[in-house]
Amino acid sequence: MSNIRKRLATEADRKELLQLINKVQPHMPWSQEHFDWQYFRSPAGDSKIFILEQSTVIAATCALVPHLFKLHDHEVTAWQLDTLITHPDFRGQGLMHRLIDWFSTEFCSEESPFSFGFPNEHSTRGFTRNGWLTPFRSPVRHNTVFRDDLSSLPGEVSGIEEIEQFEVEIDHLWQRIKNGWPFSVVRDRDHLNWRYQQKPHDRYSYFVKRSGGEIIGLLVMKLYKADQSTTYAHVMDLLTAVDDKQTVADLLARASAFAVEQNADELSCWLLPGHAHEDVYQQYGFILDEELPKWQHIFIPPGHSDSAGNLTGIFQGIMDGRNWHFSMCDSDIY
Repeated sequence: MSNIRKRLATEADRKELLQLINKVQPHMPWSQEHFDWQYFRSPAGDSKIFILEQSTVIAATCALVPHLFKLHDHEVTAWQLDTLITHPDFRGQGLMHRLIDWFSTEFCSEESPFSFGFPNEHSTRGFTRNGWLTPFRSPVRHNTVFRDDLSSLPGEVSGIEEIEQFEVEIDHLWQRIKNGWPFSVVRDRDHLNWRYQQKPHDRYSYFVKRSGGEIIGLLVMKLYKADQSTTYAHVMDLLTAVDDKQTVADLLARASAFAVEQNADELSCWLLPGHAHEDVYQQYGFILDEELPKWQHIFIPPGHSDSAGNLTGIFQGIMDGRNWHFSMCDSDIY
């Protein structure tokens, strides 16, 4: 272990990093185009890639990807944990925990105003011992009744239109509704075009609802074939005002129709318990998976708690999932 050194990645590491990612996750291979999109094309800036190295071999690595993030009335550059992996030849040496210790103490504590991510259950202990908090479980919801007769429900698909990309109207939508969600990655057109339009190899469908010519709701859908027998329709994002449940119903009706049109076996989404729109999702048959062993992790630098340990200021209320706009859009897996 004494000959392991730590450093940040450089341009010269790109090829070896891509090879390591594909060696560790051959079931989800990345192309060079995907690698560049993920780490170096975000509108918030370039990622920071942390490396533990033995001699000239990358033994473990993790990236933090920047996103513009809303904390109450403030917008900060937050860093999302991504691709925490160890080379198969170096497993069992504690390198994952050493890597977590490094970026948590030297970057997240000192340079980043806020960090978040979704590590798997095997690395949770390494994060929590370094001060990361776990406000909620990844809120996957499943729906297998979307083919049923939904005519008694309040949604109406006739006013929903499909669009090809995100224009300035999406910025206007976000500005009108953002105050209803204290905590969220900023959903402006720059972020959404990067997340969906520019992501290599994946295809998404975009639907909007208008009122008086203005967009008042956005739905993003993705079709995913897990194997030869199962096809999923993912509600990647549904964005509207916190009190506009009619638009939620209309867009969920369109999501259900999309799943039927694409001959999907299941409709799924992420929606946190207690969310302002939860009752409408329940009406449409979305059931929360309460057993998923994967948690949202957040890191808040020191100095934002009162004497009783309660988070204050821009982080007040962040442990309550009802204050978040949070969806499959926030995970690069989908």
